[in-house]
Amino acid sequence: MIRETLLYGLARGGPAILNIAAISLYTRWLEPDEYGVYALVLSGAAFFNVVLFYWLRAGLARFYHATEEESDLFSTLGRAFVGMMGISVGAALTIYAVDASLPLATIGLGLTMVWAFAGFELALEVARSRLNPAAYGWLNLGKSGLAIGLSLSLIYFTDLGGLAPIVGTTIGMMSIVALGMFTERSRLTLKTWKPELARDIFTYAAPLAGIAALGFVLSSADRFMLAHFFTTGHAGRYSAGYDLAYFAINAIFTIVNLSAYPRVVKALDTKGEAAARVELVRNLEFLLLLGVPATAGLMVCSPNLAGTILGAEFAKDAAHFMPLVALGAFFAGIKSTYTDLSFHLGKKTWVQLFITANTAAINLVLNLLLLPAYGIMGAAFATLVSLLLALLQSAWFGRKVFRLPLTFKTPAKVLVATACMSAAIWPLRTFEGPVWLGLQIGAGVLIYGLFILAQRVPLKELGAKT
Repeated sequence: MIRETLLYGLARGGPAILNIAAISLYTRWLEPDEYGVYALVLSGAAFFNVVLFYWLRAGLARFYHATEEESDLFSTLGRAFVGMMGISVGAALTIYAVDASLPLATIGLGLTMVWAFAGFELALEVARSRLNPAAYGWLNLGKSGLAIGLSLSLIYFTDLGGLAPIVGTTIGMMSIVALGMFTERSRLTLKTWKPELARDIFTYAAPLAGIAALGFVLSSADRFMLAHFFTTGHAGRYSAGYDLAYFAINAIFTIVNLSAYPRVVKALDTKGEAAARVELVRNLEFLLLLGVPATAGLMVCSPNLAGTILGAEFAKDAAHFMPLVALGAFFAGIKSTYTDLSFHLGKKTWVQLFITANTAAINLVLNLLLLPAYGIMGAAFATLVSLLLALLQSAWFGRKVFRLPLTFKTPAKVLVATACMSAAIWPLRTFEGPVWLGLQIGAGVLIYGLFILAQRVPLKELGAKT
């Protein structure tokens, strides 16, 4: 498991570094209002991608190993994809009819981005389901490089403003999707339609689509509310700091889950619950081994991290609310990559849908209460509280669906090592600049690693295969 996680780490690490560099340049080359436009359009496109297309990706992940003929699965999903494209066109025309003040060109660009998102994520899921981290990495790296390069070129050479990174990202994703379709052309066909398979996929994955859509409400509604109560610039400043903190922590959980989840599903489908529980214990221990110190380190070093990476107009606010977002991202990561597995493995995702709907409602209420008075800090606090309540609900209800194993010995050692690391780097948090940021990160990694080794955490057992 450690080997596959490292491979996925390289696959996600390169794009993550590029994305951090892109945020750094975007926040220097774009005004807060322009960055706010980019963040709002991106969030809207991602939301509709989840609502309309997420169920296809979730179904592919769950049914890939359980379907005898890969071509039947691909063909069924392909025909469903075309059908959802038609529905998305109807949705876009409805939006324009309701609010004609929105430029038709912007709606068309957003619709194209929805399709690009959906196609690219399906291509990633195919590579992941095949347990092929190399292909996954090349797809991710290629998309990130193209999208960011095109976006920066458009920002610099055109007057598109906040729409420039939207255009660049869309073209980058579409280019990778086209390349993937070409290499898979022998397997791609729309001739076969398996209604029973489509029904099974939809029954399983439709609640997950609702969950993901409500998750976007949870993570993105505050941006639209900031723009409504204050300005687009407020949404831009919040989005930059939020994205830097949240996605840095989320990337760690995603990397581990990319390797762990297919192994858990395969063990359950081929060897039974006992084998799946062995994989689940390793999954949890590895998530905590990486996630806890990363979250603590980001919270301690957030002032220098914000000041070094973000533009001056974005860094001041971000330094204050990034610790709250990072801790919320940790709660969300444990929920999505561990406690929520109860509902996936038990095939009762409607319970997860209830939890997510409840959490989204709580988040909206908290934002309505806190955001007008406290602005960006109110939005960050609402996010933290909502994500903590979501984790607690997931753990409580999940134990009645598919009881997940718990482990305490390794997590206790992780907490001790993290506490020692945090105490050691705390005096360095007041020093600013890229050199000091590198020293803070390097010292944190070294000290944490030494305390992990000193406590004899069983790293080899975490990486063992069943």
